[in-house]
Amino acid sequence: MKAPWLDRLRPRQRRLLYWAAGALLFYTVFGFLILPPLIRAVATKQLSRELDRPVTIQKVRLNPYTLSATARGLLIKDKDGEPFVAWDEVYINFQLVSFFIRPWVFKEISTSQPYVRVQVNKDYTLNFHDLVEKFSKSSADPIKAKKPPRPLGLRVERQRRCHRPPGRNRSHISQRRAICAAPQHR
Repeated sequence: MKAPWLDRLRPRQRRLLYWAAGALLFYTVFGFLILPPLIRAVATKQLSRELDRPVTIQKVRLNPYTLSATARGLLIKDKDGEPFVAWDEVYINFQLVSFFIRPWVFKEISTSQPYVRVQVNKDYTLNFHDLVEKFSKSSADPIKAKKPPRPLGLRVERQRRCHRPPGRNRSHISQRRAICAAPQHR
C-alpha cells in the first residue's frame, strides 16, 4: 500500500520523514519495552550493593512520552531478613522543563502502601545505623572536603501517599501541594 502524498515529497523530505518515523519508533520501543527491564536489573543490583541489603523490584514501567516511571513491589530487606522498607507502588512524573532549569521538577510523586520497619537492636542502635554511618561520613579526600557539594534542587508539584490502616479496606490518601526542597533559581 503506497501513500500518494509520499510521491509528492522531494527525496530529501521523504528521507527526513523516514528518519523521523524511525527515530520515533526507536524511542517508543526503547522507552516502553527495552529500558524498563534494564532499569529494574541495574537498580536492584546497585541498591543492594549500596545498602548492603537485598533489594527486589517486581516491575518497572516507563512512559517516555510523559516522562513518568512506576516501580511496583519495591522491597528492601533488613540484614535479619525481615522487610525494612517496602512500597506496593511508587509513581514519579518528571517534568521536561527540568532538563533546562536548575531545580528538578516533578509533577507528581506518589506512593502506595508504604512500609518502614525501625527496630532497636540489642546494642541500642537502630537497624539502619550502618546506613547512617556509611552515608554521613565526610570525604577522606581533602580537596573534596574543602568544597561542599551543591544541594540538589528539587521541586514537587504534587505528592500523594496512600496507605491502608489495619482493619480497613479503603485506602486513605494524604496530599500536599507545592513542596520545595531547595530554593528555586530563575
